[in-house]
Amino acid sequence: MPAATAPILSFMHAISTTQTGFDYAWLEVAVQAGSKVNYLVPWGELWQNADWTLIALDLSEWDGQTVDLLFQVVNCSTDTFTATLDRVNVGGRVATDPTERVYLPMVMR
Repeated sequence: MPAATAPILSFMHAISTTQTGFDYAWLEVAVQAGSKVNYLVPWGELWQNADWTLIALDLSEWDGQTVDLLFQVVNCSTDTFTATLDRVNVGGRVATDPTERVYLPMVMR
């Protein structure tokens, strides 16, 4: 995590789903510091259809530390669920400029 005046994780997300009520499919965001996982967007919070939405989260608790950021899509439902991310940024400001790009490696475990 880069040391910053006010470290922020910002990203855009869009969700497409056939769920009409919460049915155990969602997008969650967490910070893993060592063996401890801290949920910034807890399970069950982002599950409804949504057009592109900007989210900005405070990372000051982990300023200057090495951590893993986890974007996890969980689908234990028979409904379809797709979460799309864009403009992921870690730093001292929210990335709102559409010309900025951050490319993250995708790791599947």
